[in-house]
Amino acid sequence: MEDSKTLPELFIDENEELHIEDNLVESSNDGSVVIKKRRRMTFKEITDDQGTYNTHSDFAKVFIQHFNNLFNSAGSECLNIDTTLIPTGTVIPPHMISALTAPVTMDEIKDIVFSGKPNSAPGPDGFTLEFYRATWNVIHPQLCKAIISFFNTGFMPNQVKATAIALIPKHPHANNPNTSSSVPNLISPKHLTQFLENIFIEDLKLKVSLKCSSPGSWPVLLMYISLSALTVCLRVILTLLRGISADNCEVFHLMFADDLHVFGSATTANAHTLNSILKVFASVTGLNVNPQKSTILISKNCPLDVDICTILNIQQSLIPIKYLGLPIFYKKLKLKDFQPLLGKISKQLEGWKAKTLSLAGRIQYIKFTICNTIAYWIRGSIITKGVSKQINRLCARFTYFGSITQNKLFTVSWKNTCCPKQYGGLGIPSIDSLCHNYACSVIWRFLNTNSLLFSWWRAKYYSLWNYTSANNAQYWDLLCKKASCIKNCISFSVFPSSSLFVIWDPWCGGHSIADYLKTSNSIANYSSFFSWKVSNIILGDNWNLPQSFENNIISLIKAIPISQVENHFWFGKQNPVFADFSKQFFSNLSKVPWYKYVWYKHQALRYSVYVWLAFKDGLKTTDILAKRGINTSYKCCFCHDDMETISHLFFECRFTFDIAKYFLPWLNDLLMRPNLYQLYNSIFEQRILIHNRNYYLLSTSTIIYFLWRARNDRIFGGIVDSQTTVITKIRKAFTLKTIGWRNV
Repeated sequence: MEDSKTLPELFIDENEELHIEDNLVESSNDGSVVIKKRRRMTFKEITDDQGTYNTHSDFAKVFIQHFNNLFNSAGSECLNIDTTLIPTGTVIPPHMISALTAPVTMDEIKDIVFSGKPNSAPGPDGFTLEFYRATWNVIHPQLCKAIISFFNTGFMPNQVKATAIALIPKHPHANNPNTSSSVPNLISPKHLTQFLENIFIEDLKLKVSLKCSSPGSWPVLLMYISLSALTVCLRVILTLLRGISADNCEVFHLMFADDLHVFGSATTANAHTLNSILKVFASVTGLNVNPQKSTILISKNCPLDVDICTILNIQQSLIPIKYLGLPIFYKKLKLKDFQPLLGKISKQLEGWKAKTLSLAGRIQYIKFTICNTIAYWIRGSIITKGVSKQINRLCARFTYFGSITQNKLFTVSWKNTCCPKQYGGLGIPSIDSLCHNYACSVIWRFLNTNSLLFSWWRAKYYSLWNYTSANNAQYWDLLCKKASCIKNCISFSVFPSSSLFVIWDPWCGGHSIADYLKTSNSIANYSSFFSWKVSNIILGDNWNLPQSFENNIISLIKAIPISQVENHFWFGKQNPVFADFSKQFFSNLSKVPWYKYVWYKHQALRYSVYVWLAFKDGLKTTDILAKRGINTSYKCCFCHDDMETISHLFFECRFTFDIAKYFLPWLNDLLMRPNLYQLYNSIFEQRILIHNRNYYLLSTSTIIYFLWRARNDRIFGGIVDSQTTVITKIRKAFTLKTIGWRNV
């Protein structure tokens, strides 16, 4: 791999021609670079150290010089570093070394092509793996020959390495090459070679053949290896860098993707140590810390905050920082910190696509799009009541009125809307239920799994039911309150290596030892056992209790059986899911008897939602408006005889009843016209198969939908449809819905 042609071509040659019309830089097949025209986000002028330019020819010179400096800069020389800082990793077994340098075969190439995802992102040639699979019988001789030639000769044609570099302004009205990001962000081969020489084990001489799918894989590989090495280095010098600790658990850093979070005591000694580590890392990899993209969070009342920021050359943030789209801060978040969430939801609800949705479409949009956005924030922050109130207001207005700015009469409260369907709601998860479900999920994983976060919590707070802990984190307090509420939902089992805490966890028949000691005010006598786990009082398969335990406590514990495996249960279920947590949250509600009339197999939400409104008194008929102080003189617009009510409209009115008889023939045998409940009961009284019952349920919901539309057309639109016209519309809609049904 010594030939530079075997590596991605990561530089722009000074003699290459650059044609610029706007802001898209593209490398053509002959190696030249072209900036293609785009209609948006154009550069009006460019400013660098030499001056300001506003002509295309000057733009070309500025960008050529910028990329020359960026991609052709001399690599920094590696310092004489202490090699012990980079510990020896796992050595590759000798019998596998030969496989790394073995010739590439056609079978290996075919396996790569057919094992990848067919719809993955296309390569530089613009083709996906699906194209190569579909044309494999035709192109595989030439394709395999070209790939094997590359590994044998180390030569890659310029056409294969052709790529595109898009200049993306980092902010509006960018006028400097440094204020635009280039994609891909490539790293020089020299830094890669220097780093690999230092990171691999010296006594294991290997020729590594890295089979990358595209030249863009090299920067990703280097970033992964580099951050992994920095992580290892941080572990090695634990004696120098002081992290944050709780009991026997100490945390120094966390790494996610290409982000690294370092934790430590706010001391100048820690700052100097970390600064030295970062300098060594930069000298080896060529990757330097960007002070503009790095931030320090220091707890309040720290006298050394200025000194620490000066040593690390990183600015301190006095406001929440954003990570993965969520605010992070050591103080309680305020309403203004949730403005990005409120703004995003408002933007989603105000979009033109959302405005074109029907009532059923808006319900689905709220349920699957907006709720997912809210759920993401709930998993990473504590949403305040004020924010929840604003979100509920936006969602309610959008769902019922189609606009977040209109404030009209709500006939069904949003709280009753956001309930499971069997409890009279639309199945939209409420913010409170989402918070409950995620909290229960975290608690369940805390009790059944191990992770760095859970180990930290156990070391610092012991148990979710430890009521003596003080100065707790806000999120931990939230989990403790929720754990107290769901204590009776969990059945604990005990086994010899159990991680449950002796005093705090409710493993004694749904109660904890602390609960029994609280009544006798003797909890202080057991302070030496606060950190003990149940495994400390089990010897083999028998209890081994301290003699200092009271007799009643000993009797209580010995009555608990010791299992061979630890299986906790949520209402008898070993692996609960979100639906189980949600069911417990709404357990205080009663099922409505009519939900089976509205929600059934093959139901059409567009029609069923109006049946739901009818059962919830949500349709704005004369009697419903009168209950809310709005007096209207509307009589039934179909028969003009009686006052308009839900019962009269569906189906005590002779006009609507005649339409119902057309689709439900047994209604002809009734002596009196039924109301809504009676009509649906008659469907279930028929001795018919379930799929035929669903047929009649769908026909009834379709009837209600089109009758409500015909009613509104008569009152507000001046359009009077006859019974025949309404029946024709119902038949057409019903036929389209059932055309794919079987056994109907």
